[in-house]
Amino acid sequence: MRIITYPAHPTLQGSSVERDTTPDLTITRNSSNSVWRNTGHDLVSDHYVVETLIQDGPTLPSTRCHNLVGGDVFRSLSDANLPDTLEDLDDWTAKLLEQRDGAAKTVPEQAHLDVVDSRLLHLWEAKEGLVRRLQRQKHNRPLRRRLAKLNQDISKHATNLTNQHWNSLCDRMEGNMNVPQTWDILRGLLNPEKKERTKNEMITFLPNSSGSE
Repeated sequence: MRIITYPAHPTLQGSSVERDTTPDLTITRNSSNSVWRNTGHDLVSDHYVVETLIQDGPTLPSTRCHNLVGGDVFRSLSDANLPDTLEDLDDWTAKLLEQRDGAAKTVPEQAHLDVVDSRLLHLWEAKEGLVRRLQRQKHNRPLRRRLAKLNQDISKHATNLTNQHWNSLCDRMEGNMNVPQTWDILRGLLNPEKKERTKNEMITFLPNSSGSE
C-alpha cells in the first residue's frame, strides 16, 4: 500500500487560531500510476475536494528473470578450470560456482516468460541477434520477415512450455489436495460471489501465471 496524499496542500481549513491540516489520507494498493490533487474547491465546507486519478487497464502477469545453465558449456569450463584433486573445499566450490555463472544464459524479465528451456533460450538469443542487425539495416525486409517468423516460433514454444508446466502442476495438485496452493485455486474458481465471466477469465489466466507462484 502507498500513501499518495501531498501534505503540502492541506485538505482541512483551520480557524483563525488553528492551521490548515491534512487529516484525510488517500491510500492506493497495486496501482503504480496514481495522482492525488487538492482541487482547492471547498463547496461551502471546511474541507477541500480531493481528486485522485488512477490509471488502470490490462496488465501482463508479473514474471522474473530466468537463468539457464548450458550443460555442455559448463562441463567444458569445469574440465578446463577445476583441479583434478580436491584440496580446499571452499576454493573448489567457489570455482565451481564461477564456472556455473560463466555457462549461464539469461532471459530478461521483459520477455514476460514464466517457463524456459534450452530451445526457448536459443530462440531468444537468435531474436536478440536479429534485432541488433535490424537496428543497423532498418530497411532490410527479409530480415524483418525472419524476425516476425522468429517471434511466432517463440510465442508458440512458450505457450507449449506453459501448458506443459500447467499440466504438471495439475498432476501434482491431484495427489496433494491438502496443499495451500491447490485450495487457493479451487477457492477462487468456486467462489459463488464471482461472476461466471470472471471465473472464465481466471481459468484462462491461471496457466500463464502458475509459473511465477
